[in-house]
Amino acid sequence: HVIGLGREVEGVHKNGQLISVYLAVSEYFVGGKRHFTGVMRDIREHVKIMKDLEHARLEAEQANQAKSAFLATMSHEIRTPMNGVIGMIEVLQQSSLSSYQMEMTNLIRESAFALLEIIEDILDFSKIEAGKLELETQPFDLRECIEDSMDLISTKVAEQDIELFYNIDENTPYAIRGDVTRLRQILTNLLSNAVKFTHKG
Repeated sequence: HVIGLGREVEGVHKNGQLISVYLAVSEYFVGGKRHFTGVMRDIREHVKIMKDLEHARLEAEQANQAKSAFLATMSHEIRTPMNGVIGMIEVLQQSSLSSYQMEMTNLIRESAFALLEIIEDILDFSKIEAGKLELETQPFDLRECIEDSMDLISTKVAEQDIELFYNIDENTPYAIRGDVTRLRQILTNLLSNAVKFTHKG
């Protein structure tokens, strides 16, 4: 079953070395007699290239897995102390501060949340690459999630002559279950784009 179907076979070089060759066999008839013609082509270079490509692919996959693992570990390790920083800022905001100190504290809190969002994005990216992104399902306050999203872009709003507010339908429950982090990311992206393309109003 080789006629018309080329295949890779192993041949013996005149020096005795086993080499990879490509064998193609054709069939023809002359004077009612059946004849065959075989052509062999040295494909050692082709085989070497394919092996090198496969080796490069495996190395790239290993490097990509190592990168994803590094990003996931780094993001997790940074996120933990960042949550602590945000928590201490909120404690500080409840103390007796002057208006200027409170303004600076609010700016620090907003910057910390912005950095936390970047860390979350890096962590999500590494999870997506590894095929391990999962949505969490937990109860949270929808209004609090919306207000947190608005707080994250309050600095941008303050720099422009615009007003930012939200309105929730009275039939919408405040206590819902879902992935609050993902929802906050979506809302923040939508709000950021809205502020970016709204010059005033």
